[in-house]
Amino acid sequence: MVVLLLMCAYLPARDFPFMFDSVGNITGNSNIRVTSLSTTNLYKAAMSNHGGFRPIPYLTFALNYYFSGADPGWYRIVNIFIHLTNIILLCCILFHLLKSYIDKKYLRYLPAILALFWGLHPTASQSVTYIVQRMNSLMALFYLLTLLFYILARQKKKPLLFIASGVSFLLAILSKENAAILPVIIWLIELYFFAPDSKRFFKKSLPYIAGVMALLATIYIFNSNEIGVFLQSGYAQRSFTMAQRVLTEFRVVIYYLSLLFFPYHNRLTIDQYFTPSTSLLSPMDTFVSLVLIITLIVFAAARFKKNRLISFGIVFYFVTLIIESSVIGLELAYEHRLYIPSIGLLFVLAGIVTALPSFFEKKSVQRLSIALSAALVLSFTYNTYMRNMVYRDTVTFLEDAISKAPKRARLYNNLGNEYKKLARLAQDKEKRSEYLDKAEGWYLGAIRVRPDYGEAYNNLGNLYRKKKQYKAALSSYEIAMEYLPKSKYILNNYATSLRDFMRYDDAKYYLKKALSIDPCYQTAVLNMVTVYEYENDSERARKVLKKLISCQPANIIPYASLANILIREDAEKDAISLMEQFIERNPGSEYVSKAKLVIEDLENNH
Repeated sequence: MVVLLLMCAYLPARDFPFMFDSVGNITGNSNIRVTSLSTTNLYKAAMSNHGGFRPIPYLTFALNYYFSGADPGWYRIVNIFIHLTNIILLCCILFHLLKSYIDKKYLRYLPAILALFWGLHPTASQSVTYIVQRMNSLMALFYLLTLLFYILARQKKKPLLFIASGVSFLLAILSKENAAILPVIIWLIELYFFAPDSKRFFKKSLPYIAGVMALLATIYIFNSNEIGVFLQSGYAQRSFTMAQRVLTEFRVVIYYLSLLFFPYHNRLTIDQYFTPSTSLLSPMDTFVSLVLIITLIVFAAARFKKNRLISFGIVFYFVTLIIESSVIGLELAYEHRLYIPSIGLLFVLAGIVTALPSFFEKKSVQRLSIALSAALVLSFTYNTYMRNMVYRDTVTFLEDAISKAPKRARLYNNLGNEYKKLARLAQDKEKRSEYLDKAEGWYLGAIRVRPDYGEAYNNLGNLYRKKKQYKAALSSYEIAMEYLPKSKYILNNYATSLRDFMRYDDAKYYLKKALSIDPCYQTAVLNMVTVYEYENDSERARKVLKKLISCQPANIIPYASLANILIREDAEKDAISLMEQFIERNPGSEYVSKAKLVIEDLENNH
């Protein structure tokens, strides 16, 4: 039944395309496009490092590519299989932790029902259907394995299971960094489920807790500058400060709870929008949310002796959100962050069952419970299915997100990018013009929502250049530079626009500024070469290309560009030598065959 319901909810979205981060991390990531399962290829794929050090998910992406190419359907099937495995693991964990608290007749089905609730809950869809979030669901798989092995090790007294738990923990960390909270969760499991005397256990733990705190404090003292730079770096592209993020997360954490209790598909979106809190009273729901959080934590503490399941569920929810809902400069809210914390709600539900044994003994209550559970499962399945249908194409996905977060400028900008991509692919001239007009409208919409949105002005400038409206392009780039003066992309684009007006000196000035930010910025180098060629200054063109080769020795493009200049200057021998240099430096490159063809052609012509 579990498999059937999962298939109903998720399989219809199987062949929907890759989107956003899934493109950059998978289809746009040459490292995972492996054609043989050699150690070198798999290591290179694992070390892709797009968005953090997460080698395990990238390794699975590479294996997916090897067996099924760039077919999104097979990536999603693997994601569904991971999710199904997580449901089974969670059922096992619930069984072993609940068996000391509930009657055996409930133990036969309650863990399975709770795990099914979790597996079909609509908030889980982002971790399954959004392909790149395999990082999250795969981390959860090893997270749950870590807990299960540990629980079994404690119950069966088998040391090998402790080792298995440690290995799973390492794999969880290598899948996604927020698994680092696992030692705290294990400590909580010891406190709530295994310590015969909780006070004594807590007192015995104090030296270890103090030791860990002292270690963390020492690390911070000796690395405070590096840690500070790391934390602040996350806020470089954010519209909120660290203090504002911490305050806003009080509201986010309570909002997450509302999604768990009322997961209607129209409330779910890729980009939840929150106006950053500037103080505890601005907006007022910041303070209200903090009071609710404190109330829940106090309630959990008060229920520690009377109903440990409810207490543990509440604490589990808050603890598992700590890393992604604290000081690290991440986006404010994403539904996939609920994938692990939502498990806490299952313990609360189990705690309610154990708190009212006589109530649930009544036949009428049992029949009502079965009917409500069935209705809930069907409701979750329907809402998960409806949420997944939004992934059918990027335009539908973004229009849905904008309807739910109309003040999120980034969504308008992304939709403009999508229409510009459709224009590039369109064969019909009228259709191409229509898509470009729609792209312009969405970029202008992004600017209306956020007037200081430099990236949208830059994209608008690119669009105007494509439409050959060069003066409008120049004006858009100038505004973009006001808001993002150190963007190498905008500086390069502005220089290119100046080149359209044959203002070569000005173009070189801004290209040099872009290259001062990133000396290996290929596009700016090639644009500089074009300007030098317009000025018949091949010596400087060769010089900048040689610099690019020195910092990108495995990149065929600067070699080819320099070879073309040498050929035009009748220096075929130098061009041949350059191609041979590329082959010598990069014997395993996919472009070696092309370099050999160039050499062969030059030798024949010579």
